[in-house]
Amino acid sequence: MQWEALRVIRPAILLAFICGFLGSPLRAGDPITIDGFFDDWASVPVAYSDVQGDGAQEDFAELKITNDDTFLFFKLTFHNPEFRLRRSNSITLYIDTDRNSETGLAIHGIGAELEWCFGCGEGTFHDGEETTTIGRSDLTLFMAPAFSSQTFEIALSLSSAPLTLKDTQIPGLLSLALVTSAQEDFLPDDPGQLEYLIDPTPVGVPALVPLSRTGEEHLRIITYNTEFSGPLDPVRQPAFERIIKALNPDILAFQEMGSASQLEPLIADWLQTTSLWSVSVGNGNSVVSKYPILNTAELIAGRRISAILIDTQAVLGTRLLLLNTHLLPFNDALSQEDADELIMQLRDWRSGDGPFELPPNTPIVHVGDFNLAGSSQLLKTLRDGDISDESRFGNDFSPDWDGTSMTDLNSRQTGLRAGFTTSRGGASKLDYVFYTDSVMEVGNHYVLNTTAMSQTELAVNGLEAEDTDLASDHLPRVVDIAAIHEAQGPSTVLVASFVNGNTGAFNSRVYLYNPSNSAGDVTVRVFTLALIGGIAQELTATPLNLGPLGPQSALNIKLAEDILTPLGITLPYTTDGGNLTLEFTIQAADVRGTAQVFSSEFAFGTYPLQEIPSTLAESPTVLVASFMNGNNGAFNSRIYLWNPSESAGEVTVQVFSLPLNTGVARELTAQPLSLGTLAAKSALNIRLAEDLLTPLGIPTPYRTDGGNLTLEFTIQAPNVRGAAQVFSSGFAFGTYPLQVIQ
Repeated sequence: MQWEALRVIRPAILLAFICGFLGSPLRAGDPITIDGFFDDWASVPVAYSDVQGDGAQEDFAELKITNDDTFLFFKLTFHNPEFRLRRSNSITLYIDTDRNSETGLAIHGIGAELEWCFGCGEGTFHDGEETTTIGRSDLTLFMAPAFSSQTFEIALSLSSAPLTLKDTQIPGLLSLALVTSAQEDFLPDDPGQLEYLIDPTPVGVPALVPLSRTGEEHLRIITYNTEFSGPLDPVRQPAFERIIKALNPDILAFQEMGSASQLEPLIADWLQTTSLWSVSVGNGNSVVSKYPILNTAELIAGRRISAILIDTQAVLGTRLLLLNTHLLPFNDALSQEDADELIMQLRDWRSGDGPFELPPNTPIVHVGDFNLAGSSQLLKTLRDGDISDESRFGNDFSPDWDGTSMTDLNSRQTGLRAGFTTSRGGASKLDYVFYTDSVMEVGNHYVLNTTAMSQTELAVNGLEAEDTDLASDHLPRVVDIAAIHEAQGPSTVLVASFVNGNTGAFNSRVYLYNPSNSAGDVTVRVFTLALIGGIAQELTATPLNLGPLGPQSALNIKLAEDILTPLGITLPYTTDGGNLTLEFTIQAADVRGTAQVFSSEFAFGTYPLQEIPSTLAESPTVLVASFMNGNNGAFNSRIYLWNPSESAGEVTVQVFSLPLNTGVARELTAQPLSLGTLAAKSALNIRLAEDLLTPLGIPTPYRTDGGNLTLEFTIQAPNVRGAAQVFSSGFAFGTYPLQVIQ
């Protein structure tokens, strides 16, 4: 697939479209990257929310739609447990591209020119009286993730034949429908009620990720599945030569490369060096390095994961452990067994029982072709150390030196907003880079795809457009190690979702207890706690150091005197009613704490601080407030949410009655109510009556069941935490943490 053609053709189409549709109510396009990470969807509005329970095997939940200059994008979420969209289903997307329900395939109130079956990997172009079977390459269709999930993102070309009707029209107003395999659930529910207008606002092509290092001293690693010893194939060898020369790596980790001894002379010639070390370890895993290879080992019985210790002292100041992996395709059970065994071996190695000596804090980079197209559990095991079969392989083990997950490096392609690592139209992310971020920092990183580079970019780097397609069915991944630093010990991150800085009315206290045998510094970040529509911001330019918390000791922290005054924040603090959120980081394990807000006559109660997991959880977060009260003639009810992650996420809520055991339990929301977006690293103050009940059309004061209600929040961001309150002017039921459902 020549991706560069899309970058050249599309702006001309857009110009014609703008001229034809000036004055139409359009929303700005979005530069979406199809990589299985959904941060860039946060500002895209929901096109359709579907109620839960109208599909048994597959149950649509939510659809977002947007576009850029080149692609039409979908973000599709399901209520049902995660599954693989690419396999074993016949979920079908229908698009009416000519705004005529009388043409194309008659389905659910539209006339669809495009019919695409996700699990089948093919579709049909209904062009007048003709029907043509089409594949992914005909639509330039790609989606992520390749593994099982509840949420997927999909891209298809705006220049494809079904959307342009073979270049006879400019894509404009589209009518869409989605149907599950058993045709139990339709999105939208009512026929012909979902439309999207292509936005012609130019987004622009992505800037090329530079191929060079951002620092000459950085150590470059590439991981590359060579497709059956491709560099030794005379037909493909010239493409490999141009690629290796352009990337100029220091360490090359190959998969499906039978003989490193045959490869070493080629690499030496291409990189113009006489000092190389090479080794073949395991089943087709080979490594070539500019730095001495000190030790090697096969880490699992199946010989698919190898460990190579490299003497990078001269450039990094320490040795490097490289793990090179090639897991089997289409064998989920065996791949999961391999991953479980790897984590067991790393756990034992950390305890001193390994194939060779591994000094503490040795940087670890784990690369390879993981064929990660089955269950997401495989990713959780490799990244987080979550062992699936603990009866055979023992307890979970976090593989980074600081007791956290390894980082899954999310790299974009050089000239395309996509993260897939296969070539020739396959468009799947199968090749990964994990690393111990506690002891190292990365510099430049990317996936090389020459077919998505301009002729100028190719010429500058000595490449040809078809090089990556010709060389292998995988694309090379590149990562530069920029720096090595000392690992910090275990830390605890705690959040006080609600404190109040209005010292004219309240006192706020935080109490910390360190049960460990190690002292640790305490730092705090302060965030505004604004109402919906308010300004969320951090009030600390850098974390404020509160000093050490000793081992087996406690600390009483006064908000005004110990935090706000040292920060230069004027007291009493009355912005947003004085409400604030605090995030504490303590460099000690298992620290716990509580918070209080009180006056001489009134107390909001004492509530436990919530710990923010060190491991990034799956998005979304689901939280429940078991007890709220909508009788706003007597009480106020508040929810305080805190998003500790770097990802913004939409917040929706479902409202349920809370009857006595003889009453009738029911949901009061026909569909989840959207409360807008909770920004990354920010807090939100939600009022039950004003922000939930009134928009839902529920009369207030709400007195049914004594006014008692239960709320379930879904936030499209990981690790969100929160607290709830019900209080009046003279009485409070206290403050309690929201419970995490997932």
